[in-house]
Amino acid sequence: MDTDVLIIGSGITGLSLAAALAPHTEVVIVEAEPAVAYRQSARAARQLEPTIDPPVLRALQRRSAALIAGPAGEAARPRRRVFAGADQQVRDLAAAGGLTVAEDAAGVLRQAGARDTTVAAATDEALEIDAGVLQDRYRDLALDAGTEIIPVADVHTAARTGDGWVIGAGQEGITARTVVNAAGAWADPIAVVAAVEIQGLQPHRHTAAVFALDAPIDPDTPLFVRDGVMIRPDGDGLLVASVAGSPGNAGFVPPSPAAVENLRRAAATLTGHPLGDLDRAWTAVRTRGRDGLPVVGYDGEADGFFWLAGQGDGVVHTAPALADLAAGMILERQGTERGETADATAAGRDDEPSAEAILAALSPVRRMPTRPSADLGRTPAVH
Repeated sequence: MDTDVLIIGSGITGLSLAAALAPHTEVVIVEAEPAVAYRQSARAARQLEPTIDPPVLRALQRRSAALIAGPAGEAARPRRRVFAGADQQVRDLAAAGGLTVAEDAAGVLRQAGARDTTVAAATDEALEIDAGVLQDRYRDLALDAGTEIIPVADVHTAARTGDGWVIGAGQEGITARTVVNAAGAWADPIAVVAAVEIQGLQPHRHTAAVFALDAPIDPDTPLFVRDGVMIRPDGDGLLVASVAGSPGNAGFVPPSPAAVENLRRAAATLTGHPLGDLDRAWTAVRTRGRDGLPVVGYDGEADGFFWLAGQGDGVVHTAPALADLAAGMILERQGTERGETADATAAGRDDEPSAEAILAALSPVRRMPTRPSADLGRTPAVH
């Protein structure tokens, strides 16, 4: 089988890129699992708020918000986000992310169902994303444009040949001009198969649980964050999740009863929401680049090998913008005309960095400058 672009991984990263590329070039996706987006994208965090991350991620989130508001607008809804904690902690958070410390902290926290807390900061520049709806939208766009998705096709061999790559995936042998490594937590193992230097990506495990509620709450209740725990409505229940996560390995691991009980205890301590029985719980893996930023771009030494990995907690938040930018890079390298693209820059923001500046900050590690770019700031994420 021959194709122009082979994408490894059918999560939201691979699907959104395929949707952007397929109208202009031949695309094939290979997926190790029997179902598309079966593992980690289906467990993605939903909240998108371009306010609290390093500047380069905030820029990507604003671009994603603009793109989601277009053809995938049904996948998002506004939901206010509230941060609470000790006075200096919240003020430092607000300063880092451009948030406003609430003058009526008690009122803001009461709306979020929080127990008494000294200070709160809030943002209205936030969207709650339905990851499943967004994934389905990108899958349909990709398939309608001619993308072929091959399941049960674990990549076992990869070799550079001529002006492309030959990839062995499942029972298939595929020749491609460009190979995109969008394998999430398995991106570094894929690089090993391809004899490409790994990028030091680190998977982190996050536990989440949904508890029934003894009494209904307003479905528009803000998302509430304190002490590394995120709490928000989820249908008729309450979702409680760990924010920071802990280092782990790629692969599915069921949530431990102790971790779920810790989430229940935290929700009972931090909020006044009346919790009932456990409805469901899961563990998601989020993979971060070694500097906390995604790794995006052509490998500096392996021609035709393109990295699209390391999005961390914000995989759903940044996928639309990264797909748009990555598609532009790939099509430009192929000499393919793309035509008009979506205007994904947040309107009215004079400080919005250019696409070139964003991509320079996210290039594969070996091509990164020894000193970070001052205009985008590589400060660690605050959540």
